[in-house]
Amino acid sequence: MLLMAALLANGCWKKKPVVAAPPPAPRAPAPATVPPPAPVEPPKPVKPRAAAPPKPVPPPALLGEVLSAGERARFEKQIGADLEETHKILAALASKRLTPEQAQSAERIRAFARQAAEARGGDPRPAAELARRAVVTARGLAGVVR
Repeated sequence: MLLMAALLANGCWKKKPVVAAPPPAPRAPAPATVPPPAPVEPPKPVKPRAAAPPKPVPPPALLGEVLSAGERARFEKQIGADLEETHKILAALASKRLTPEQAQSAERIRAFARQAAEARGGDPRPAAELARRAVVTARGLAGVVR
């Protein structure tokens, strides 16, 4: 009620007069003579070039030393032995009751072994390191599980 009295007192209810906008200013007349457009030459035909065969992309440069075939074979043999021992230990632990910490260690061992197997196709050194971590951790876990 108080709001309505304030609105009526201020005159908000009154219609305001509409003020017409002033007429636009007159425009200057356009120039009488417009020069004709300059003739446009048609574009010259472009001779299609024979597409050059794409250049082969060289493989990315590997940093570090290059392994000989004998060194690579030695790494592959070690990776295979470490992963085999890791899988045997994990298979033996599967029948044991593990604490939550031991189960977490077993999962970490599986992750190391999986990463080693995935890295085997490239540089064998990281794969060998991961396989070594897996087998050492598996041996440690097998030593504490009864």
